[in-house]
Amino acid sequence: MIDDTKAQAYFELIEGKKHKTQEEYNIALQYLVDTGVAQELAKSINHWAWIMRDAMNNSAIKVKKS
Repeated sequence: MIDDTKAQAYFELIEGKKHKTQEEYNIALQYLVDTGVAQELAKSINHWAWIMRDAMNNSAIKVKKS
């Protein structure tokens, strides 16, 4: 369970493939990246590692390189 209600909604949007546009997907993923939720999910859910990899290669998503 994700503590942040907005992050939980965005997670469900992406996880359930309920986004209607690429822009909607990008907004949701950007929020999850900004809050660190996507990075945590990538550690525990295998396909989120792929989502993070795609985010790092997506020019519309800003991922801070550590």
